Amino acid sequence: FEGATLQNADFSGSDVKHVNFTGADCTGVLFERVKLEHPNFTRANLTNAVFRNQKGNEKIETMDATDALLQNVRFEDAQINGANFTQAVLTGTVFIRCLFKQSVFAESDLQGVQFVDCLFEGTQFPQAQAQGAVWSGKTRFSRCTFEGTNLDQADIRGVEFRDCKFHGASMKEIRREGTVFDSDCNGMAMRAARAD
Repeated sequence: FEGATLQNADFSGSDVKHVNFTGADCTGVLFERVKLEHPNFTRANLTNAVFRNQKGNEKIETMDATDALLQNVRFEDAQINGANFTQAVLTGTVFIRCLFKQSVFAESDLQGVQFVDCLFEGTQFPQAQAQGAVWSGKTRFSRCTFEGTNLDQADIRGVEFRDCKFHGASMKEIRREGTVFDSDCNGMAMRAARAD
């Protein structure tokens, strides 16, 4: 499927193992109860795609979404293991009841992203850009748990953390002006970046 146009395709109930979607137009694609093992979405357009009921045997395993466009995507009830969202644009995307294990959001654009009832285990957010912006809404983490998660050097200005828990999480050298922490931050190492 490299470079293919797959707009509004329905992959529900499929086994998608080692499939290459590099540069594909996957706008509006539905992945429901799909076994996604090692899919490559590098530079793919997944705008308005839906990933639903992706757990148990149908979890998302080592997905590569490097430099992908994931605007207004909906991930619901998904287990996401070893995903790479490095330099991905996720503006306006919603994650509901997702479990992230050993996933990476390095230098990704998380403006306006909503994380609700999510668990992050060993997930990395180094240098992620989550600054709240008027045009895309605020980035919010609601009722999320961060275990051994790295948010070092992230730009989280204006981001809201509502009723979240941090266990062994690190936020060193972050930019956090205007950030709302209505959460249990006892298990977190935090240090703000110096203003230049």
